[in-house]
Amino acid sequence: MLSRSLPALRSLVTLLGCLLFLLATTATSRAVVLPSLRTPWDSEVILRPGDEVWVNLWLDSEGDGSGKVVFSCSGLPPGLRLDPADGTIRGTVRQPGLYTVTARASVGGLSSAPAVRRIAVVPEHLPTPGVYERVLSRDSAPPLGGHLSILIQPTGSYSGLLRTGTRRTPVAGTFKEAAPGSPSTSTRFLLPYENRLFLAELFYYRGDAPGLTIVDTASPVSNLGLLSLVRPSVGTLPPCPQLGRHAVGLPFSYGPGNGSGYGSVQISADYRVNFVGQNPEGTGLTGSCIAEPVGGERVLGHLFATDGATTSLLGDPLVPSTQGLESTVKWVRLSRKGWQYADYSHVESDLTFLASRVTPRTLAAYFPSDIYDLRVSQNDIGLSTSTDFLLTSGYRAHFGSPADDPLRARLDIYTPTGFFSGRCTVTLMDPVFGSDRFHTRTVNFSGMLLPEYGFGVGRFVIRQLPNPEAIPPVTAAQAPFLSGSVDIFPTFK
Repeated sequence: MLSRSLPALRSLVTLLGCLLFLLATTATSRAVVLPSLRTPWDSEVILRPGDEVWVNLWLDSEGDGSGKVVFSCSGLPPGLRLDPADGTIRGTVRQPGLYTVTARASVGGLSSAPAVRRIAVVPEHLPTPGVYERVLSRDSAPPLGGHLSILIQPTGSYSGLLRTGTRRTPVAGTFKEAAPGSPSTSTRFLLPYENRLFLAELFYYRGDAPGLTIVDTASPVSNLGLLSLVRPSVGTLPPCPQLGRHAVGLPFSYGPGNGSGYGSVQISADYRVNFVGQNPEGTGLTGSCIAEPVGGERVLGHLFATDGATTSLLGDPLVPSTQGLESTVKWVRLSRKGWQYADYSHVESDLTFLASRVTPRTLAAYFPSDIYDLRVSQNDIGLSTSTDFLLTSGYRAHFGSPADDPLRARLDIYTPTGFFSGRCTVTLMDPVFGSDRFHTRTVNFSGMLLPEYGFGVGRFVIRQLPNPEAIPPVTAAQAPFLSGSVDIFPTFK
């Protein structure tokens, strides 16, 4: 009996031994710590032709390595060489260009992760290589303003795109070295200005940013300002802190007109910003630019958004636009028959640029189930009215009975984006008979919730009432369309 049980007992002992071994090795095992490396180009990334270089790679940590340290480095500019024993890099750089340098350190055969850095060899009369952008005001590039984006190479050659209204003009050339004290200037190109073309050029003073100027003496403007370096070709681009989609509100701030525009911006990992939206009159706008990181958590764009024909938005908006640090953008629109200010050649107004994340968390935090106000206003015709509604946890708006809802309003909210739309009925005082006669109008509105601000802004369009006693008289056929504002906010605000 015992002889038959011995094989089973041996198997059990073997199994227990294996389990104890696995437990012991699991408890003591850990990931191997690799050596870490620092380079002289973690911060300094610009060299000049003729620079004598004497710098070092150095070991930040040996990790789990032990023994002899060996350095390696590939992609160095011509004229530089590495001593693998001590990490010294020496030599004289000669050839302008961009160089991707990959460095490693090995300790007893255990190699560090590669340290990849982009450095540039750039002549002193040239700016830092990279992408530069600038928004051009309406005065600089009529009738709607514009946007210049160029890529400057370490050799001084550049290429890019100039957008002015409906025009898209390719720009390319080379910076030329000037006498000491004078700026380097570029190959000249044609800049559209209204119905004419003027010669323009880029300029660069050492230590400053490149600028844009019109050199044609017949031009009404000359210096158009400096460009912003939005994406250097050297160094390391930090992770984008505002990656993803942001709802945008554009409430009216200053100037002729009324109403609030809205839209959204999509920011990609490479800081590309794409804007889609509407101005306060309901005209669709699109624009694209490259943002630059500002202060760690924010990004700054250089936005030119337009319909390509009648209207544009111009400015340098910040995302996110926290309260007290909002940006202002310029709203430019040309005169349109049948609209307010049709007798003007163009109208410019200021809009505040507000950006907010729209997520289930922000909606729940800033738009909980509660009582809210829907306010409709248009200052030029003395319209200002509001009504309360209950916002449910499912983001449905209940306005109650007709007696409790003088606007007979309807409101629909699309929670994934914060977009809202609806309609309501407003009452207008007759411009001739005053409070003795009123007119009702049904208006359709749309806009965007901005959870991190705790309110929503939007727009509607209404036609002005005829006024036969005005000077000159305004008939029903001549009455212009006007834009107005829609606001949604908690009743306690």
